[in-house]
Amino acid sequence: MKMNTIYAEKAVSSSEARKHFKDCLSGEPVVVLSNNEPVGYMMSAAFFEGIMKALESKNDASASSFRPLSARLEVIANQNAQALSELSEDDLGLNRES
Repeated sequence: MKMNTIYAEKAVSSSEARKHFKDCLSGEPVVVLSNNEPVGYMMSAAFFEGIMKALESKNDASASSFRPLSARLEVIANQNAQALSELSEDDLGLNRES
């Protein structure tokens, strides 16, 4: 049995993601499952922009000002894997102060 790491607290099926697309784009990332396997993640623009800014501040090789091809995206993802694992909620601007 293949085990997958899920990087989101909320999961939805692909059919639920289609039906409730806008709801999946609010707040924190949502993993989209197909046949109980992760096929993608959905997140708000603000959350994505926070990730990109945090990555750029940690890794000068990251640049979000262009739309890279899939091969370049793979290189960027590999370069940023370590930086992502070191990010805190403070880095992402997710302090939950009441």
